[in-house]
Amino acid sequence: MFFRKRTNHNRELFKLIVLVVTFLIGLLLIFNQQIQDVFISSTSYYETQKLGKSTSHVSPSFKFTNVKKISPSTLGIGLLKERTNVVGVISIPKIKLKLPIYEGLNNTNLLSGAGTMRPKQKMGKGNYALAGHHMTNPHILFSPLQNIKVGNTIYLISKSKKVYSYRVTQKKIISKYQINYIKNVSKKRIITLITCASGKPEESRRIMVRGILNQGKGR
Repeated sequence: MFFRKRTNHNRELFKLIVLVVTFLIGLLLIFNQQIQDVFISSTSYYETQKLGKSTSHVSPSFKFTNVKKISPSTLGIGLLKERTNVVGVISIPKIKLKLPIYEGLNNTNLLSGAGTMRPKQKMGKGNYALAGHHMTNPHILFSPLQNIKVGNTIYLISKSKKVYSYRVTQKKIISKYQINYIKNVSKKRIITLITCASGKPEESRRIMVRGILNQGKGR
């Protein structure tokens, strides 16, 4: 009799555990996107405050193929991995974009900011090319670039707090294979911003935004 009661109790306990686990999985699926967006937003803000203070020893990578779309698994890995140094901040007030700039492209960097696309880039010189993720949430990372307009101002802030101002001169949709846009252009001091044309996982098109340095210098 005791054994039967014990067995029934175990069955009820097992059913309860299954019910709770199923409920938690359901909640996770429902709120997964919201959790992801909150994590990205808060990390972007925190990393922006580290300008001039970060002392990372991670070597930068510039291999585009190593960058994966953001998912729960890449977010989890991002929590554990160290980022490269914050080398600046990009701010575009008209579209409410403000993000840390990291040296190089890797999954961890792009979870919270923009990454330089070529080695040894310098603000205010040559073609300062940056890449960032386009998310389904239109307000985080490089998603707001879909709303940028010719004539808007892009600000870059260096580690020494020097500000470089660029005026947007071009915005167009390009193929992901058109990497010529990130190369230096003879005698021009410009900025190029690249992101996916949408937040769809298999998006092959890119938004390309280009601006020219105002007055030929930072301030």
